[in-house]
Amino acid sequence: MTADEETTPLAKILGSLFENSEDQKPDIKALARLLRGKEPLPEGLRDALAEMLDSKLPGELACNWRLRPVFRGRHKNKAQHVSENEQIIVRKIDAAQKCGVSIEDAIRQIADDNKVGKSEGALWLIWKNHQRRRRAMEGAARKQLG
Repeated sequence: MTADEETTPLAKILGSLFENSEDQKPDIKALARLLRGKEPLPEGLRDALAEMLDSKLPGELACNWRLRPVFRGRHKNKAQHVSENEQIIVRKIDAAQKCGVSIEDAIRQIADDNKVGKSEGALWLIWKNHQRRRRAMEGAARKQLG
């Protein structure tokens, strides 16, 4: 294999970032595959990525496309945020389950404990929301890995 054949995938990826026009988007998935690969990163890739994130060329872009961090976190609004109290409740239910206690009995025991200050219905809602979030995160992880 010649040196030109070895650099072809990298040249193609970087070419799509440095030479494509606005209406022809770069192949970001190819860049991600290259970064996730087991092979050592090709010479110059680190510098090219740094230029796309923070160009050192005054007054002009180093390439046609810039990589911009965008917040894509889980907590998009307060309704999605899990309170510390809810996390404690979920941990108590999980711990009871690991000891062989059914979810129903665990929730009943926690509701009877005056320290929590939640009804059985509220605890069921917390548990179901936790299960829904867990499934969503597992699905997102599978989608990203698969």
